[in-house]
Amino acid sequence: LRCAAGRVPVFCHAGRAASSPGARSGCLTGLFGRTFCPAGEILSEKETQMLVIMRHGEAQATPGSSGDRALIAAGRAEAREKFAKMFTNNPVFDHVYCSTKLRARETLDETFHSMKHGKIIYTEMLKPSGDPVKVADELRELTGNTLVVSHLPLVELLVDELCGAGSCKGFGYSDIYVLKKGEDGSFSVERSSLD
Repeated sequence: LRCAAGRVPVFCHAGRAASSPGARSGCLTGLFGRTFCPAGEILSEKETQMLVIMRHGEAQATPGSSGDRALIAAGRAEAREKFAKMFTNNPVFDHVYCSTKLRARETLDETFHSMKHGKIIYTEMLKPSGDPVKVADELRELTGNTLVVSHLPLVELLVDELCGAGSCKGFGYSDIYVLKKGEDGSFSVERSSLD
């Protein structure tokens, strides 16, 4: 499948291509090194600019047969509980980006019941060794509300890259930072699950 600009799109939740024949807006090029052709309108209020960065839940100590680590039962429960505690009002996310690693995907799965969301993009750019500068640059260009599920050390580096050195106070399993985008385009930490 190719989008209108002839680029190969990334894949979204359920394995369907992120672009659709009915897409009204143009392609976003370079998003995490890929191309994404939005298929829908911005779901949240236009003036809302929330960026949520979440670390995956606690996973098995050793990889399973697939070579990836699954969440343990306590990790699943903690992801649900922390997300529900941070967002009691069923948030709306226009963009959802998640690492391709199993522990991150399973963490995201635990939050689905608590939110409305647009397309979900799984990307290698959010792996633990992802480049925080490149990811932050792409996140700054988005409009609407965005959820990112990733790993250490990338989640800590992202918060500091977006909000300034020393803004991140650490990330335990399933911890969440809510960043707000100001009128000048800069981000600041509004709250975190550590508060």
